[in-house]
Amino acid sequence: MDDVEPDCGTSLRKQGSLMDDQIDSGLGSINSIGYYSGELNFSVEEDQYKRKFTDVSSPSNLGSVDLASKLSDMKIESDSTGQCDSGLEEPIQISLEHTVDELFPRETWCSPNFSPQQVVEIFRGDEDGDNHLHLSIIHGLPEVTMQIIGLAPDLDWLNHTNSLLQTPLHIAVITRQTRVVRRLMSAGASVDVRDQMGNTPLHNACRLGYDDVVHTLITPVKTEETRQNKYDISTQIFLLDLESKNYEGLTCLHLAAIGGHLSVMRLLLLHGANINTAEGKSGRTVLHLAAEWGNMVILKFLVSRRETDIDARTYAGLTPILLAFGRNHGDIVEELLNHGASCETLSLSDDSDADISDEEMVEEAPSLKPFGALPQRVCQNTYG
Repeated sequence: MDDVEPDCGTSLRKQGSLMDDQIDSGLGSINSIGYYSGELNFSVEEDQYKRKFTDVSSPSNLGSVDLASKLSDMKIESDSTGQCDSGLEEPIQISLEHTVDELFPRETWCSPNFSPQQVVEIFRGDEDGDNHLHLSIIHGLPEVTMQIIGLAPDLDWLNHTNSLLQTPLHIAVITRQTRVVRRLMSAGASVDVRDQMGNTPLHNACRLGYDDVVHTLITPVKTEETRQNKYDISTQIFLLDLESKNYEGLTCLHLAAIGGHLSVMRLLLLHGANINTAEGKSGRTVLHLAAEWGNMVILKFLVSRRETDIDARTYAGLTPILLAFGRNHGDIVEELLNHGASCETLSLSDDSDADISDEEMVEEAPSLKPFGALPQRVCQNTYG
C-alpha cells in the first residue's frame, strides 16, 4: 500500500485489511468496504449527472461503538520523532507542549469517557507519524473515526501529518471513504495540505479516478454541516484551487486525463477547471497528452468542447497534431484535422530549423506513460 505505508513495520495497522497494490490505485480494490466504484454514462444531462451521487451532506447512519475497546486494538507502538527525510516539507505536528488544562478547558470536554490526557494520547503519532485518527481510517472503521474526530479540541488537530506528509483526509480519500472525507471537511480539516509528492487530497482523488470522492471534495460545505463542531470554522478553508500543481507540475485535470478518468475530468470542468492549463515541465495540455499517446476516447471528449485550444503549443512549440504525427497516430491526426487543427507544422521541410527528429521527440516527452499502461514503478514514484 504505497500511498499510505511504504515504510511500514509490523503493527496491527500493517495487516490484511488493506489489499495488494494495483497499477490504477496503489491500494487495491476496496469494494468490500461498500463504496461506489462504477463508471458514468456521459450521454446524460448535467442534472442527471449530479443525481448520480448521493447527498454528501446527509448524516451518516453509523451505529454506536465501544471506542475505548477499538482503540486498544490500534496501539501506538512508540512516540513519533516528528522527523521526515523527504526534503520537501516538515510534517504538521500537534503542539502538546501546553498543559492539559490549557488544551481542554473543562467546559469543552467532549466525552465523559476520556480524560484530557487520554485524548492527547489518541492524537499523538507513532514512529510513522500516524495517530489513532490515521489508523482508524486505514483500518476502515468509520464509526471509530467519527468519534475520534469529535474528540478534537480544535480543527488543527485534524491536520496532523504522518511521515509521508499525509493528513487523515489524504488517507480517507485514498481509501475512498466518502463519509469520512465529508465529516473531516465539515470539521475543518484542510483540503490543501500536500503530501510528499505535492498532491492534495483532490489530486489523489483525481489520480485514482474516484469520482464520488472528487464530488464530495468539490461540493461546498453547508453551514448546518458544521453545527456539530464545538469550534467555529471559517468558510475560507473549504476553497479548492483546481489549478494547483503537484511537484511533477501536474494539475488535477492532468492526473485525471493520464488515468483516463473521463468522469473525473467532466466533474472538474463542470466546476471551472481550465481545460487549456499547461503542465509545469514541458507545457503540455491534456489535449497534448491524449494526442501523443493516441487515446481517441479522451481526445474526442476534449475536441468536442469549444473552449479547447486545439493548436495549443508546448514550451518547445509543439502542437497536439504534431505530437500525434510524430508518434504515427494517423487516426488522431485525422480527428484533429476534422476539428480544425492547423496542419502547417506538418509541412515543415526536412532542412528546416524547426524540424523535429525522433530523438528530440523523445527528449521532449514528459515522464509519463501511455494511458492504461502505467507501470507500477511510475505509479509509485511519479504519481505518489
